[in-house]
Amino acid sequence: MEDLKNLIEKLWDDRSHLSSPGSQDAIREVVDLVDRGVLRVAEPDGENWKVNDWVKKAIVLFFPIQQMETIEVGPFEFHDKIPLKKNYAAIEASFSPETNKEFVYTGSYSLSDLFTYQSNSYSIGSLLLSPTRSYIPILNVILNNFRSKIDGIIHCTGGAQTKVKKFISGVRVVKNNLFPLPPVFELLKQHTLCSPAEMYEVYNMGHRLEIYTSPEVAEEIIAISKSFEVDAQIIGHVEASPETEIIINSSLGEFKY
Repeated sequence: MEDLKNLIEKLWDDRSHLSSPGSQDAIREVVDLVDRGVLRVAEPDGENWKVNDWVKKAIVLFFPIQQMETIEVGPFEFHDKIPLKKNYAAIEASFSPETNKEFVYTGSYSLSDLFTYQSNSYSIGSLLLSPTRSYIPILNVILNNFRSKIDGIIHCTGGAQTKVKKFISGVRVVKNNLFPLPPVFELLKQHTLCSPAEMYEVYNMGHRLEIYTSPEVAEEIIAISKSFEVDAQIIGHVEASPETEIIINSSLGEFKY
């Protein structure tokens, strides 16, 4: 293992050798050992945690040596540099070795089970594993046409529907025309301990991207989005307020943040 560590450190300092088969084999070996739980980026060390920097470096070096490839899994398609993991249950590498086996796989559903919502049935796998939407092509057109007329763009991750509050002052954002709740969030509402108010702070609730602009420009942006077959609508408005706050009025109730 020490020889492997030394080689990774050398490759990190001098990347001119990354193209050699031996170097790439070493990097892939480290990634494989991490996948199988033999190596860890961080591991317990008494009462503290030890970070294995050289393992982190190997993972970073893995990306420039990998080629993008299309991977098909049932009805889903992924385009990535990282191969999908396999045989996790057998090698027990999808959870920390310190985890009590009783809590490794828990929940009311398996991926093949069906969840019924508003008379429609969905497999749990299709709800949880559907590919992530990329907004880059849509935003490219929008910014080329309306960059100077846009006051803000929020990707609702890491703060969800309340994320915008981190970037405003002396205004109230009112969201009172949200899209219907997607079935996956109804599933989460039924099977988690989150209250509806907390869900809007944690999950995007079906609204992944917000653009702050005038109503007139909003209509133009909506037309652009729909040209990519991505639905869009005006979901609310911004108004002056002595308090900086978010108000969400939805099918789940009214919530103030």
